[in-house]
Amino acid sequence: MADIGTIRTAIGDRLRTINGLNVYDTWNGNILMPCAIVVPQVNEMGQTMGRTDFSRFEFDIVCAAPQAGGLQNAQQILDRLVSNTGADSILAALDTDRTLGGLGNLIRGPTSAVNRLVVVNVQLYALNIVIE
Repeated sequence: MADIGTIRTAIGDRLRTINGLNVYDTWNGNILMPCAIVVPQVNEMGQTMGRTDFSRFEFDIVCAAPQAGGLQNAQQILDRLVSNTGADSILAALDTDRTLGGLGNLIRGPTSAVNRLVVVNVQLYALNIVIE
């Protein structure tokens, strides 16, 4: 299993296939929107079922859209990013290579959506994904 930085980079590479989406590995003071920021949340090394060769990583993908075109426009941009399908869909971009180049396996919840969708405010969404 790869390290957390390598997996975060692979996720970012998949997201960069979305036309017009700016992708960041870390929060910084100069983000250009619309954007996605890949944020690691949980790192469980060798803690699953007693296996030392099995790791579990959890990431939030925080999406932000500009308010300059109005809140309705920002909401429409975010809706496209968190949809299950479409040219602007983060999930569709990740589904094109669910192993992230052989680094692990993208795990989803029981529905076609990611495990958790958190509405932070009208400008931000966070998607939670799991890599095993």
